[in-house]
Amino acid sequence: VLAGSLATAQAAAPVANTVTYQGQLKNNGVPVDGLYDFEFQLFDALNGGLSASGVVAKPNVQVSNGLFTVELDFGGAAFAGQARWLEIKAKADAVLSDDYLQVP
Repeated sequence: VLAGSLATAQAAAPVANTVTYQGQLKNNGVPVDGLYDFEFQLFDALNGGLSASGVVAKPNVQVSNGLFTVELDFGGAAFAGQARWLEIKAKADAVLSDDYLQVP
């Protein structure tokens, strides 16, 4: 009886919407270093798809030897069993323009 009660309690725990994303950012094939502003957005198709989430902005992300890690939360509605594609945009933190690089 105790084992059944524990299993029920564990199954009732909510699932987090947050995912950890690790990536590598390069400029002309060379890994970059420094602070970068990122924007992440989910789409329902690889090309010409509709947005499946709002934009998740991550300013001032430390990039070291091209490597970075961010926590993303698109909300539970963004993942309802369908395939999703992640668009990533990045710009150097010191850049004053609103132009972002598209991360392949």
